[in-house]
Amino acid sequence: MAYSSKKTSFTPKSRQIGPQIRGTIPSLHNNLLLTSTGVPSIDSLVGCIPIGTILLLEEDKYQNYSQMIMKYFLSEGIECGHDIYFASGDVDVDTFVKQLPSAIPRKDVQENNSFSGNELKIAWRYEKNYDQTTFKKFSLGRNFDTTKAIPSEKLVKCNITTFDALDEHEKTKSCVFNQLFTKIKSKLTESGYTAIALERMPSKIMRIAISGMASPQWSAQNNQLSLIQFIYKLRYLLRSSLAVCLITVPTISWEDSSFISRMRHVCDTVIRLESFAASDKETNPLYKDFHGLIKIEKLPRLNSLVCRSHEDIRDLAFKLRKKKFSVEKLHLPPLDSEEPRVQNFCSSKPGGNKRIEF
Repeated sequence: MAYSSKKTSFTPKSRQIGPQIRGTIPSLHNNLLLTSTGVPSIDSLVGCIPIGTILLLEEDKYQNYSQMIMKYFLSEGIECGHDIYFASGDVDVDTFVKQLPSAIPRKDVQENNSFSGNELKIAWRYEKNYDQTTFKKFSLGRNFDTTKAIPSEKLVKCNITTFDALDEHEKTKSCVFNQLFTKIKSKLTESGYTAIALERMPSKIMRIAISGMASPQWSAQNNQLSLIQFIYKLRYLLRSSLAVCLITVPTISWEDSSFISRMRHVCDTVIRLESFAASDKETNPLYKDFHGLIKIEKLPRLNSLVCRSHEDIRDLAFKLRKKKFSVEKLHLPPLDSEEPRVQNFCSSKPGGNKRIEF
Protein backbone atom coordinates (compact mmCIF):
# COMPACT_ATOMS: atom_id res chain seq x y z
CA MET A 1 0.00 0.00 0.00
CA ALA A 2 1.49 3.32 -1.06
CA TYR A 3 1.24 6.40 1.10
CA SER A 4 1.03 9.83 -0.53
CA SER A 5 2.50 12.80 1.28
CA LYS A 6 0.66 16.07 0.87
CA LYS A 7 2.44 19.38 1.20
CA THR A 8 0.80 21.95 3.42
CA SER A 9 1.32 25.65 3.78
CA PHE A 10 1.96 25.32 7.51
CA THR A 11 5.36 26.49 8.65
CA PRO A 12 6.41 26.34 12.30
CA LYS A 13 6.87 29.71 13.89
CA SER A 14 10.48 30.24 14.78
CA ARG A 15 11.58 32.20 17.77
CA GLN A 16 12.55 35.73 16.88
CA ILE A 17 16.11 36.56 17.76
CA GLY A 18 16.55 39.95 19.33
CA PRO A 19 19.18 42.49 18.41
CA GLN A 20 22.72 41.33 18.95
CA ILE A 21 24.44 44.09 20.89
CA ARG A 22 27.95 43.42 22.05
CA GLY A 23 28.30 43.20 25.79
CA THR A 24 24.63 42.36 26.43
CA ILE A 25 22.54 39.23 26.89
CA PRO A 26 18.74 38.83 26.99
CA SER A 27 17.14 37.98 30.30
CA LEU A 28 15.24 34.70 30.50
CA HIS A 29 12.86 36.06 33.14
CA ASN A 30 11.57 39.40 31.83
CA ASN A 31 12.95 39.60 28.26
CA LEU A 32 15.19 42.57 29.02
CA LEU A 33 18.70 43.22 27.80
CA LEU A 34 21.34 42.89 30.50
CA THR A 35 24.87 44.20 30.67
CA SER A 36 27.70 43.66 33.12
CA THR A 37 28.70 45.90 36.00
CA GLY A 38 32.33 45.10 35.31
CA VAL A 39 32.55 42.82 38.36
CA PRO A 40 31.44 39.21 37.64
CA SER A 41 30.73 38.46 41.31
CA ILE A 42 28.38 41.46 41.60
CA ASP A 43 26.68 40.40 38.36
CA SER A 44 25.91 37.07 39.97
CA LEU A 45 24.33 38.83 42.94
CA VAL A 46 22.08 41.40 41.25
CA GLY A 47 21.66 39.61 37.91
CA CYS A 48 23.64 42.21 35.90
CA ILE A 49 22.24 45.66 35.03
CA PRO A 50 19.09 45.86 32.87
CA ILE A 51 19.36 48.31 30.01
CA GLY A 52 17.56 51.55 30.86
CA THR A 53 18.09 51.42 34.63
CA ILE A 54 20.15 53.20 37.29
CA LEU A 55 22.49 51.46 39.71
CA LEU A 56 23.16 53.42 42.90
CA LEU A 57 26.38 52.54 44.72
CA GLU A 58 26.69 53.91 48.25
CA GLU A 59 30.38 54.62 48.73
CA ASP A 60 32.61 53.31 51.47
CA LYS A 61 34.22 55.60 54.01
CA TYR A 62 37.34 56.51 52.02
CA GLN A 63 35.89 55.84 48.53
CA ASN A 64 38.68 53.40 47.69
CA TYR A 65 36.52 50.45 46.68
CA SER A 66 33.61 52.41 45.21
CA GLN A 67 35.96 54.21 42.83
CA MET A 68 37.49 50.87 41.88
CA ILE A 69 34.04 49.50 40.98
CA MET A 70 33.47 52.65 38.95
CA LYS A 71 36.69 51.95 37.05
CA TYR A 72 35.60 48.36 36.40
CA PHE A 73 32.28 49.65 35.08
CA LEU A 74 33.97 52.01 32.62
CA SER A 75 36.65 49.51 31.59
CA GLU A 76 33.97 46.93 30.82
CA GLY A 77 32.30 49.42 28.51
CA ILE A 78 35.55 50.17 26.71
CA GLU A 79 36.25 46.46 26.20
CA CYS A 80 32.76 46.01 24.72
CA GLY A 81 33.04 49.07 22.48
CA HIS A 82 30.33 51.03 24.32
CA ASP A 83 30.16 54.82 24.38
CA ILE A 84 31.25 56.34 27.69
CA TYR A 85 29.90 59.41 29.48
CA PHE A 86 31.78 60.11 32.72
CA ALA A 87 30.84 62.94 35.09
CA SER A 88 32.52 63.79 38.37
CA GLY A 89 33.06 66.61 40.80
CA ASP A 90 35.47 65.06 43.29
CA VAL A 91 38.15 63.62 40.95
CA ASP A 92 39.89 64.86 37.84
CA VAL A 93 37.97 63.26 34.99
CA ASP A 94 40.87 63.06 32.53
CA THR A 95 43.24 61.49 35.06
CA PHE A 96 40.56 59.05 36.18
CA VAL A 97 39.99 57.81 32.64
CA LYS A 98 43.72 57.35 32.04
CA GLN A 99 43.94 55.12 35.13
CA LEU A 100 41.28 52.64 34.03
CA PRO A 101 42.53 49.04 34.44
CA SER A 102 43.09 46.81 31.45
CA ALA A 103 41.24 43.56 30.93
CA ILE A 104 42.80 40.17 31.58
CA PRO A 105 42.53 37.73 28.64
CA ARG A 106 39.88 35.10 29.23
CA LYS A 107 42.39 32.32 28.50
CA ASP A 108 44.52 33.39 31.46
CA VAL A 109 41.46 33.51 33.72
CA GLN A 110 40.35 30.02 32.72
CA GLU A 111 43.81 28.61 33.31
CA ASN A 112 44.02 30.17 36.76
CA ASN A 113 40.53 28.96 37.70
CA SER A 114 41.08 25.43 36.46
CA PHE A 115 40.81 22.90 39.28
CA SER A 116 42.84 19.73 39.46
CA GLY A 117 41.30 16.65 40.99
CA ASN A 118 44.59 15.79 42.72
CA GLU A 119 44.46 18.84 44.98
CA LEU A 120 42.23 17.10 47.50
CA LYS A 121 43.87 13.91 48.74
CA ILE A 122 41.73 13.04 51.74
CA ALA A 123 38.36 14.76 51.27
CA TRP A 124 38.24 14.05 47.57
CA ARG A 125 34.48 13.49 47.63
CA TYR A 126 33.90 17.18 48.36
CA GLU A 127 35.24 18.18 44.94
CA LYS A 128 31.81 17.74 43.37
CA ASN A 129 29.96 19.59 46.12
CA TYR A 130 28.58 23.08 45.63
CA ASP A 131 30.97 25.83 46.61
CA GLN A 132 29.12 28.22 48.89
CA THR A 133 31.63 30.99 48.40
CA THR A 134 30.84 31.36 44.71
CA PHE A 135 27.71 32.25 42.82
CA LYS A 136 26.23 31.55 39.44
CA LYS A 137 28.50 32.76 36.66
CA PHE A 138 27.35 34.81 33.69
CA SER A 139 28.89 34.87 30.26
CA LEU A 140 29.27 38.64 30.64
CA GLY A 141 31.96 40.45 32.52
CA ARG A 142 35.67 39.89 32.89
CA ASN A 143 38.45 40.46 35.37
CA PHE A 144 40.79 43.43 35.21
CA ASP A 145 44.39 43.97 36.22
CA THR A 146 44.65 47.02 38.47
CA THR A 147 48.42 47.21 37.95
CA LYS A 148 48.09 47.84 34.21
CA ALA A 149 46.20 50.74 32.68
CA ILE A 150 44.43 50.68 29.35
CA PRO A 151 46.84 51.81 26.60
CA SER A 152 46.35 55.38 25.47
CA GLU A 153 46.09 54.21 21.85
CA LYS A 154 42.99 52.24 22.78
CA LEU A 155 41.42 55.10 24.71
CA VAL A 156 41.79 57.43 21.74
CA LYS A 157 39.68 55.12 19.60
CA CYS A 158 36.83 55.09 22.15
CA ASN A 159 33.98 57.58 22.24
CA ILE A 160 34.48 59.04 25.73
CA THR A 161 32.73 62.21 26.93
CA THR A 162 33.61 63.82 30.27
CA PHE A 163 31.84 66.34 32.49
CA ASP A 164 33.61 68.26 35.26
CA ALA A 165 31.05 69.55 37.74
CA LEU A 166 33.36 72.16 39.28
CA ASP A 167 34.32 73.70 35.94
CA GLU A 168 30.73 73.79 34.71
CA HIS A 169 29.54 75.43 37.91
CA GLU A 170 32.22 78.12 37.73
CA LYS A 171 31.38 78.89 34.11
CA THR A 172 27.62 79.22 34.34
CA LYS A 173 26.94 79.69 38.09
CA SER A 174 23.71 77.74 37.62
CA CYS A 175 22.43 74.39 38.89
CA VAL A 176 24.96 71.78 37.84
CA PHE A 177 22.35 68.99 37.81
CA ASN A 178 20.28 70.73 35.14
CA GLN A 179 23.40 71.23 33.03
CA LEU A 180 24.37 67.58 33.35
CA PHE A 181 20.91 66.33 32.41
CA THR A 182 20.76 68.59 29.36
CA LYS A 183 24.13 67.36 28.11
CA ILE A 184 23.31 63.69 28.73
CA LYS A 185 20.00 64.05 26.90
CA SER A 186 21.59 65.76 23.91
CA LYS A 187 24.37 63.16 23.80
CA LEU A 188 21.88 60.28 23.79
CA THR A 189 19.81 61.93 21.08
CA GLU A 190 22.77 62.80 18.86
CA SER A 191 24.22 59.30 19.15
CA GLY A 192 20.85 57.71 18.33
CA TYR A 193 20.30 55.86 21.60
CA THR A 194 16.87 57.30 22.45
CA ALA A 195 13.58 55.91 21.17
CA ILE A 196 12.85 59.13 19.27
CA ALA A 197 16.16 59.14 17.39
CA LEU A 198 16.37 55.36 17.08
CA GLU A 199 16.08 54.70 13.34
CA ARG A 200 17.90 51.38 13.40
CA MET A 201 19.14 49.14 16.17
CA PRO A 202 22.71 50.19 17.06
CA SER A 203 25.41 47.67 17.79
CA LYS A 204 26.36 49.17 21.16
CA ILE A 205 25.00 51.02 24.16
CA MET A 206 26.06 54.00 26.24
CA ARG A 207 27.43 53.73 29.77
CA ILE A 208 26.86 56.75 32.00
CA ALA A 209 28.97 57.00 35.15
CA ILE A 210 28.49 59.77 37.73
CA SER A 211 31.07 59.76 40.53
CA GLY A 212 30.59 61.27 43.98
CA MET A 213 27.15 62.75 43.39
CA ALA A 214 25.60 64.45 46.44
CA SER A 215 29.08 65.39 47.65
CA PRO A 216 29.96 69.01 48.59
CA GLN A 217 31.78 69.41 45.27
CA TRP A 218 28.42 69.07 43.51
CA SER A 219 26.86 71.70 45.82
CA ALA A 220 24.25 69.09 46.65
CA GLN A 221 23.88 70.12 50.29
CA ASN A 222 21.78 73.10 49.22
CA ASN A 223 20.13 71.43 46.22
CA GLN A 224 18.57 68.26 47.58
CA LEU A 225 15.39 68.80 45.61
CA SER A 226 17.34 69.42 42.39
CA LEU A 227 19.29 66.21 42.91
CA ILE A 228 16.15 64.09 43.38
CA GLN A 229 14.54 65.73 40.36
CA PHE A 230 17.65 65.02 38.30
CA ILE A 231 17.54 61.30 39.11
CA TYR A 232 13.81 61.20 38.35
CA LYS A 233 14.31 62.80 34.94
CA LEU A 234 17.35 60.66 34.18
CA ARG A 235 15.48 57.46 35.00
CA TYR A 236 12.59 58.52 32.76
CA LEU A 237 15.06 59.27 29.96
CA LEU A 238 16.88 55.96 30.32
CA ARG A 239 13.67 53.93 30.19
CA SER A 240 13.43 54.69 26.47
CA SER A 241 17.16 54.63 25.72
CA LEU A 242 19.85 52.05 25.13
CA ALA A 243 21.94 53.15 28.09
CA VAL A 244 22.74 52.28 31.69
CA CYS A 245 23.88 54.52 34.53
CA LEU A 246 26.05 53.98 37.60
CA ILE A 247 25.91 56.63 40.34
CA THR A 248 28.14 56.65 43.41
CA VAL A 249 26.99 58.61 46.47
CA PRO A 250 28.91 59.33 49.72
CA THR A 251 26.01 58.60 52.06
CA ILE A 252 28.31 58.74 55.09
CA SER A 253 28.40 62.55 54.81
CA TRP A 254 24.62 62.79 55.01
CA GLU A 255 22.91 62.83 58.38
CA ASP A 256 19.42 63.05 56.91
CA SER A 257 18.30 59.44 56.60
CA SER A 258 15.09 60.45 54.83
CA PHE A 259 17.08 61.93 51.95
CA ILE A 260 19.04 58.69 51.55
CA SER A 261 15.77 56.74 51.53
CA ARG A 262 14.43 58.99 48.77
CA MET A 263 17.53 58.41 46.68
CA ARG A 264 17.18 54.66 47.10
CA HIS A 265 13.54 54.89 46.12
CA VAL A 266 14.15 56.66 42.80
CA CYS A 267 16.95 54.28 41.72
CA ASP A 268 16.44 50.76 40.41
CA THR A 269 19.30 48.87 42.07
CA VAL A 270 21.03 49.94 45.28
CA ILE A 271 24.28 48.45 46.65
CA ARG A 272 25.98 49.64 49.84
CA LEU A 273 29.67 49.19 50.65
CA GLU A 274 31.09 49.14 54.17
CA SER A 275 34.85 49.21 54.45
CA PHE A 276 36.81 47.79 57.39
CA ALA A 277 39.47 50.49 57.14
CA ALA A 278 39.97 52.42 60.40
CA SER A 279 37.25 50.44 62.18
CA ASP A 280 37.06 47.76 64.87
CA LYS A 281 36.21 45.13 62.28
CA GLU A 282 39.64 45.53 60.69
CA THR A 283 41.22 43.62 63.60
CA ASN A 284 38.38 41.14 64.02
CA PRO A 285 39.62 37.62 63.12
CA LEU A 286 36.27 36.90 61.46
CA TYR A 287 37.01 39.49 58.76
CA LYS A 288 40.76 39.00 58.43
CA ASP A 289 40.48 37.73 54.83
CA PHE A 290 38.16 40.52 53.63
CA HIS A 291 38.25 44.25 53.06
CA GLY A 292 34.62 45.10 53.73
CA LEU A 293 30.96 44.16 53.60
CA ILE A 294 28.62 44.52 50.65
CA LYS A 295 24.87 44.79 51.15
CA ILE A 296 22.11 44.64 48.54
CA GLU A 297 19.57 47.27 49.55
CA LYS A 298 17.31 47.10 46.48
CA LEU A 299 16.88 45.00 43.35
CA PRO A 300 15.23 46.16 40.09
CA ARG A 301 11.53 45.57 39.53
CA LEU A 302 10.96 45.64 35.77
CA ASN A 303 8.26 43.82 33.77
CA SER A 304 7.15 42.15 37.00
CA LEU A 305 5.00 42.92 40.03
CA VAL A 306 7.65 42.12 42.61
CA CYS A 307 11.42 41.91 42.55
CA ARG A 308 13.48 38.85 43.26
CA SER A 309 13.88 38.10 46.93
CA HIS A 310 17.33 38.90 48.25
CA GLU A 311 17.05 36.93 51.48
CA ASP A 312 19.65 34.48 50.18
CA ILE A 313 22.28 37.14 49.51
CA ARG A 314 22.92 38.34 53.03
CA ASP A 315 26.14 38.22 55.04
CA LEU A 316 28.36 39.04 52.09
CA ALA A 317 31.93 40.30 52.21
CA PHE A 318 34.29 41.45 49.49
CA LYS A 319 38.02 41.47 48.97
CA LEU A 320 40.04 43.30 46.37
CA ARG A 321 43.07 41.76 44.75
CA LYS A 322 45.27 42.96 41.95
CA LYS A 323 43.41 40.95 39.35
CA LYS A 324 40.02 40.27 40.91
CA PHE A 325 37.23 41.80 42.96
CA SER A 326 35.45 38.89 44.62
CA VAL A 327 32.35 38.64 46.81
CA GLU A 328 31.93 35.71 49.17
CA LYS A 329 29.57 34.58 51.89
CA LEU A 330 30.69 34.96 55.46
CA HIS A 331 31.19 31.78 57.49
CA LEU A 332 32.20 31.23 61.06
CA PRO A 333 35.91 30.36 61.26
CA PRO A 334 37.00 27.05 62.84
CA LEU A 335 37.84 27.03 66.51
CA ASP A 336 41.44 28.00 67.13
CA SER A 337 43.27 25.41 69.16
CA GLU A 338 45.63 28.06 70.51
CA GLU A 339 42.83 29.89 72.30
CA PRO A 340 42.69 29.27 76.06
CA ARG A 341 40.02 26.93 77.27
CA VAL A 342 37.01 28.36 79.04
CA GLN A 343 37.09 27.73 82.73
CA ASN A 344 34.33 25.51 84.04
CA PHE A 345 32.74 27.47 86.86
CA CYS A 346 30.31 24.67 87.73
CA SER A 347 33.04 22.44 89.13
CA SER A 348 34.34 22.91 92.64
CA LYS A 349 37.37 21.66 94.47
CA PRO A 350 37.02 18.31 96.24
CA GLY A 351 35.96 18.70 99.78
CA GLY A 352 34.59 22.19 99.27
CA ASN A 353 31.07 23.32 100.05
CA LYS A 354 30.94 26.36 97.77
CA ARG A 355 27.76 27.30 95.98
CA ILE A 356 27.52 26.46 92.33
CA GLU A 357 28.17 29.56 90.23
CA PHE A 358 26.38 30.11 86.94
